[in-house]
Amino acid sequence: MNATEGRAQGPTPAEGAAADEASELGPAESPGEFAVDSGPGDSAGALPEEPVLIPPRGLVAVLLLALAFVAVAGVRWPFAVRGDSAPDMTLQSWRDGVEERTAWRDGTLRQHPQLPEEATIVTGFEAWLDREAALGEGVAEDADARRLRGQAEEQLRLLGLRAGSGAVMAAALRFGVATRSRLEGRGAQEDSADPPAGGLGATIRRAGLDRQRESGLGGAAWEPAIALLVEALAAERYLELALRLPPPRPELPTPWRRAWLAARVERSGAGLGLERRLALLDELVELDPSYPRSFATGVILAQEGRWRAARAAFVAAAIAGERPDAARANARWAAHHLPQAL
Repeated sequence: MNATEGRAQGPTPAEGAAADEASELGPAESPGEFAVDSGPGDSAGALPEEPVLIPPRGLVAVLLLALAFVAVAGVRWPFAVRGDSAPDMTLQSWRDGVEERTAWRDGTLRQHPQLPEEATIVTGFEAWLDREAALGEGVAEDADARRLRGQAEEQLRLLGLRAGSGAVMAAALRFGVATRSRLEGRGAQEDSADPPAGGLGATIRRAGLDRQRESGLGGAAWEPAIALLVEALAAERYLELALRLPPPRPELPTPWRRAWLAARVERSGAGLGLERRLALLDELVELDPSYPRSFATGVILAQEGRWRAARAAFVAAAIAGERPDAARANARWAAHHLPQAL
């Protein structure tokens, strides 16, 4: 018997093992399931290709259209999704840092005790402030007023040369404390024919500062943040006398100047017009670049009834991350007023 006839009689041991393994794996899958045409000439030992899942016809176009709509809606109605925040028009940064400003003032006053010549300077300066209140812009043409102002400036120059700029700053702060104390005691009456504190009472009343008080054991008094604003106003006016001092001339520290600027920008009752408040806002941002310019602009414009411009400012504030939740709510609130403004 030849070799060919021997193989036909039964499987070889290797073929029998392959058959046993195939029976354990189960039957082969049907040709139509995940079938990939290997093409002509493909060798029997080549690896199978990965199946390709083809999405239903038109699905890609629908998804692209949906994404385009969401993008357009985000630009046209940027705040239509979130409606959980209520409008918030508060601007209260002028109240920040009261304790720190008070501590700095008290420390400066302790470090520089009052000097004898300060009383003479205050007397002359308050006389000049009275003339300013009576004459307005004409005070520059009044000979008596010019004499009073020149004397006060020269006396302060001599004090600064002798005791230093720290003593000048302390004198200005003492003038601020005394001014606030007298105005609190007098109540800064609206109908007073003789404004207290050298004519500064009229300026403080125009700013609306005298109307914000809190009850205390000694009667009505300014709340601490308001009291510091009055002191800052008086001290700033006093430091105007330091023109004759050699540089660097003393000036209130940044937190004090920032609070006074912020109060004039943020408080709608400060007696300032729209253009003036926006100009002061520019000064405030220059002093404090972190201040939320767009948000504050929106509040100021809304207070003036400029709803369209206010909405645009609030949109810019939200994009810039300036109190974004409040900015979104304020933008919706301003948009709600637009039909009434047209």
